[in-house]
Amino acid sequence: MISFIVLAFTQVEAITSNDDFLIRDGLPNIRLSLQNKDTVRVAYFGGSITAQKGWRIYSQEWLKAKYPQSEIVEIDAAIGGCGSDFGVFRLKEHALRFDPDLVFVEFAVNDGGTEPATIIKAMEGIVRQIWETDATTDICFVYTIAMDFLKEYHVGSLPQSVETMEKVAAHYGIPSMNFGPEVIRQIDDGVLQFKGRITGNDHVSVFSPDGVHPYPETGHRIYESVFKKSFSKIIDASSDGEMIHGVGTPLDERYYGNTRMVKWDECEGTEKWDNIDASSNTHFNGFAKYFRTIGNAVPGDSVVFRFVGDAFGFYDLKTPDSGVLLLEIDGVPTDTIPRFDKYTTYRRISYKLITGLEHKRHTVVLRVLDKKLDKRAILSELGNSMRNPQEYEGKNWYLAKLMINGTLLENEK
Repeated sequence: MISFIVLAFTQVEAITSNDDFLIRDGLPNIRLSLQNKDTVRVAYFGGSITAQKGWRIYSQEWLKAKYPQSEIVEIDAAIGGCGSDFGVFRLKEHALRFDPDLVFVEFAVNDGGTEPATIIKAMEGIVRQIWETDATTDICFVYTIAMDFLKEYHVGSLPQSVETMEKVAAHYGIPSMNFGPEVIRQIDDGVLQFKGRITGNDHVSVFSPDGVHPYPETGHRIYESVFKKSFSKIIDASSDGEMIHGVGTPLDERYYGNTRMVKWDECEGTEKWDNIDASSNTHFNGFAKYFRTIGNAVPGDSVVFRFVGDAFGFYDLKTPDSGVLLLEIDGVPTDTIPRFDKYTTYRRISYKLITGLEHKRHTVVLRVLDKKLDKRAILSELGNSMRNPQEYEGKNWYLAKLMINGTLLENEK
């Protein structure tokens, strides 16, 4: 076995709007593991497109069939509505603690409206934390497509999020797969409609119902075909022998490199909150895979924490009976944060990040306000309505985890 170190350096190689994949440094450690018939633990780290029963499931089935001599183990680390900025905070808990050998990182669509500087900080944080945990873990970036991306592809450009992620991929020699170009080719050939209902037309397939989430039987099958071709080419071109991935110099020195999540009940002020067991509560058992308990705060309740760092946030649920928070940083009220929006006709995972702080000691207070929202008007922005008005009467906050980039000052008053 040959072992060698590869240090990170800026590469000029970049994917184009016509490329399905780019090999760069490849997946040498996965190639070696597959040759040795080892167990291979594959993490799928992304948003709702990866969370669907689509390309993630299909690729697992294909890998198991193609490499029957190896045990392929799936790590499902996908959460709907999750961008790379949230991903970098949940990386350790949702992916790295399961010791992945390969991590597919899929956030391009969810990062479609995210500032490039934030994407670089988050994606660099993901890459560097993976390799600082285990320098033999291989990484592959995966780019999916949404209706908002079609214009860029049709003029030969890449969506901003993909273009930005490619800077990170090139800098660290990470291979990438792009599912978008094949979708564009089929649209241009007149055999694929991007958005609509499946009608049974044998001549034209429909990619998605909403312009984002592919139908499992059509759009995700296209993703599967690109994955199979790309993975095979990348593996075949990867070097023999173990590679120790080096992190080198970051693109942005303020990348999110010291992120962590803190359970809601480990912070000051939560002692009297209602502790909801997710697995045994019929309203919350669908979230039990993400957290065992969730804290229910009501108006007047607050949580206090102190840390040294430059960014923080929280990971919670938006629900029909959610209310509004008041945020105080270092004794100064800075913002009110509604935990209800025009999509909140059901319970869903959400998050909020506060970034760009001076890197120093901060004291943060989040307080639930006794403030009534005009939820009917908010829902009407998207044409939604209240089926059961009583479900919307609360002003609660359902907190799962706090998030910080820095050092938590525990038990300090």
